[in-house]
Amino acid sequence: MYSNLINLNEYVNRCGENYCIVKRSDSFPNYKSYSDIDILCSNKERLLESTLLFLSEYKHLTPKVNFLDNGCQIHIDVFNSNSDLLDLKFDIFDSVKIFKKNRVKEDFKDFCLKTKIHDGISFIPSLNCEMIIRMLDYRENISLRKDKIKHLHFVQKHNENYMDFLKIWNVFVEEKLSLEDLTNIGRQSKIEMFFHSIRKIFR
Repeated sequence: MYSNLINLNEYVNRCGENYCIVKRSDSFPNYKSYSDIDILCSNKERLLESTLLFLSEYKHLTPKVNFLDNGCQIHIDVFNSNSDLLDLKFDIFDSVKIFKKNRVKEDFKDFCLKTKIHDGISFIPSLNCEMIIRMLDYRENISLRKDKIKHLHFVQKHNENYMDFLKIWNVFVEEKLSLEDLTNIGRQSKIEMFFHSIRKIFR
């Protein structure tokens, strides 16, 4: 069941900032409680201000702001005031410094915003940039969060786009990738997930 306490259609229409929603849920603008929305923007402080102004109209919701990664990233956790349950997290960032395990050129952010598209719902990255962001997220977090395998699966699902993806990756990311790398990435993770599921059955 969707929460939808916040009208995200209205939010993206009124945010007034150069942005794109990355890793956007297929159900957007619908969302469930405890969901998050990841927003790459040109200026996180301006987007924070406009987001808080928008949320101030929702008297039954309480936003709490947290600054992460030495200020590179802002979380706005929005709670239902009546129950203290997390309704939605806005994850706002304007720098690729959030990716620590891959050295990404800062101008990738500008490239991503310059090539963004509007699909009739909101601004989102081009497919190539979306694949790069998801691959970066996968490489950054897979050792601690196995659910991040979904981002690798997204990239692999668009294998017809590999060559264009690799061209852009190898311009902006210092750790180079090849077609062979893409083919082999994640094989061990899939095996580990298989045995993990088997262990759960026999516990």
